[in-house]
Amino acid sequence: WAIDDHDNANMLLDRYFTTTGRNADAMVLIGRICLDENNWQRALALTSWATVAAPGNVNAQFSLGAVFLSAGQPALAKACFRKAIALEPDHGESLMALAIIYATVEPRNLKDAKEFYEKAVAAGQPRDAAFEAVVK
Repeated sequence: WAIDDHDNANMLLDRYFTTTGRNADAMVLIGRICLDENNWQRALALTSWATVAAPGNVNAQFSLGAVFLSAGQPALAKACFRKAIALEPDHGESLMALAIIYATVEPRNLKDAKEFYEKAVAAGQPRDAAFEAVVK
């Protein structure tokens, strides 16, 4: 089996989900790998399925937001990141993602960007001098 044998890889992935059921954490992990490999369609399917299988899974909500952002859908991404924050108010990754969206996506909202950035830093995300220069 060759690493670039996509048909075999798809078959193995289908077999995995058939035997393990709806393991949201596994779907999120594989979805993130797919996103890293620029396969956002498969990432979208996996992370969407994960949010259905485990609606309270913060990582699933965040990952679905990351997929939507990569697919050029910032409004859908914002909704996912907000759901993650509703589940876990100090979810630093979601707070930072919202800060970045508000700072970079038109219409920009630097007030909200700065607010989410400060919350993200308070939640443990590292400071970013370049970002701070944008929202000052």
